[in-house]
Amino acid sequence: MLAKIFIAYVISIDYRLSTIDLKKHMPDKNQNSPKDTKNIDNENDITLEPTEEETGEENIQQKLKNLREKLAKCSKERGEYLSGWQRAKADYINLQRESDTKRIESIQFASERIIMELLPVLDSFEMAMANKEAWGSVSENWRTGIEYIKNQFSAVLISHGIAEICPKEKDDVKFEHHVVVEVVSMDDKSQDGKIATVLQKGYILNGKVLRPARVTAFLHNK
Repeated sequence: MLAKIFIAYVISIDYRLSTIDLKKHMPDKNQNSPKDTKNIDNENDITLEPTEEETGEENIQQKLKNLREKLAKCSKERGEYLSGWQRAKADYINLQRESDTKRIESIQFASERIIMELLPVLDSFEMAMANKEAWGSVSENWRTGIEYIKNQFSAVLISHGIAEICPKEKDDVKFEHHVVVEVVSMDDKSQDGKIATVLQKGYILNGKVLRPARVTAFLHNK
């Protein structure tokens, strides 16, 4: 019995010694070998690559930047085109207005020339009808026909903007409408500057004096 106990005790001691010896020869897990340390350093030096999400966001930002630049360029070009179109339109309107003005002036000038050439004909009617003796010596039917032609002729001129300047004796001389061709001296101061006689009617075309009336005027002797 004692022999069995002694053998078991010896085996137990031998097992403990074997375990201690194995621990001495096993590497410590907390201590790294130079090779392991190098591997760890290499792992710490790894560069992180951008993820697909980060790359997509950068592309979106770049596209937005490009779109903003294109929009700014388009806005600038639009402003330039709009300014150019407005200038061209203004030039066209001015040219059209100038052309219309010249056309109207040309028509008015042509009308003035024609009417100026017709006024002597109207003067002839006025002179013939003013001579009471000669006018009364012709037949009534002839006088009626001449008066009708004269009135018809006057109506045509009036329809084209002609108005008569018909001053009367003793009216004040208006130099914008009358031209004094002769003065008559007199002592009455109250008649100074008055019309003595009307020699010829005047005419206005569309507010413009085409021909002033020809008159004689009184002049006070000082």
